[in-house]
Amino acid sequence: MAHMRWLWAAALATGCATTPTVAPTFTYAPRTGTHYVRTVKMVNETIVIGSPLRQREEQEFVWKVAFTRQGDLTLVTHQLQRLTLRVNDAEVLGGERAAREALSVDLLVSSEPRVLEVRGAERAAQILSSLAPAASDATSGPAI
Repeated sequence: MAHMRWLWAAALATGCATTPTVAPTFTYAPRTGTHYVRTVKMVNETIVIGSPLRQREEQEFVWKVAFTRQGDLTLVTHQLQRLTLRVNDAEVLGGERAAREALSVDLLVSSEPRVLEVRGAERAAQILSSLAPAASDATSGPAI
């Protein structure tokens, strides 16, 4: 009986000792032609405790995201579909983006995944910044 236990322990130890460790790998490879909608919503609220002062800002971006291939790299295209800005529950800016103001940001991603290039971010920032003066004029008032 003791001989069987020793044999059993040796078999288990040998099996564990010869099992190679496998490093986990991840390959970024979304299917070409995949599309989805991504909604990003940010809310900032400032309250002065003990006073009636309150400011709540909401920003919502709705992006259409698509995947295509460029050689062995993945091109991820983000197209802005809708932008909404609310201050104290009043809509300051909102609605569908006009086709003439198409806003798109592209990411070129390797299989590791690593972002190798960003395209269109400067233009997107210019378009969004051009909307800011109109938005801030509508919400001008006492600052906290």
